[in-house]
Amino acid sequence: MTAELSVFSAIVARMPDPTVQLAAWGVVFAVSTLVQAPSTSLLPAATALARDRASFAALARYGAAILAALTLAHGLVALTPLYDVLVRGVMGVPEEVAGAAWGAVTGLYVGVVGLTVAMLAQAAWLGYRASGLLRRAAAAAVGGAAP
Repeated sequence: MTAELSVFSAIVARMPDPTVQLAAWGVVFAVSTLVQAPSTSLLPAATALARDRASFAALARYGAAILAALTLAHGLVALTPLYDVLVRGVMGVPEEVAGAAWGAVTGLYVGVVGLTVAMLAQAAWLGYRASGLLRRAAAAAVGGAAP
């Protein structure tokens, strides 16, 4: 997840008006990280808590609530004047950079849904289905006994 910033920055630096485009990419990255943070934190929480069908069902309901809230929050930021309030007002981003970033922030709207669903599915596999296997593999890797 950290390599994308360097790779994408190298691509953006070769676009017309690279100074504005690189600044816009920083805004897009900051806004998307802010909006997607609760979804990203779903993976470690669900991995630790998904141990049986009942706990996974509760996590799925929680994941659906996060998905709804993030979709609404991202929609409000990307598709309403709240974008101007947040980016131009609170963040103090210049007009030209904020305008260049708006399209990408809007385009990332779909990514919130995909990220939340992917985190929940991955957590289900890690926490519910493969927890014993992963504990044994980790113990073997460090030379200890499997719990």
